[in-house]
Amino acid sequence: MKPQDVLVLLKICLTNGEGYTQKALSSSLYLSQSEVSEAIARAKNAKLIDSEAKHVHVLNLMDFLSHGLPYVFATKPGAMVRGIPTAHSYKPLNKEIASNEMYVWPDAKGTARGQSIKPLY
Repeated sequence: MKPQDVLVLLKICLTNGEGYTQKALSSSLYLSQSEVSEAIARAKNAKLIDSEAKHVHVLNLMDFLSHGLPYVFATKPGAMVRGIPTAHSYKPLNKEIASNEMYVWPDAKGTARGQSIKPLY
């Protein structure tokens, strides 16, 4: 799996698998058509989408997002930088999860200071 595979699957979920085309996915996600095609092939292999690539196996995807994603795309917090709050540092999770750590996506125009985290994609 590659990070963009998750993005493609979530975008297909938003369309409910109806009427999407690889060309439309490519355009809306700013990926090449070959990247979309390869992402769908990897998702089929991982049993995250049906063999016709029309319907995402939502329970499998949710299981992967909950339990697999942190291992497949493990991240290591970096240096303290200015950026955009992310993860539990941003609303609404910051109200639910108490933490002394602030995580941000690095951005010079960001509103917070915290440990840098690279976006998944």
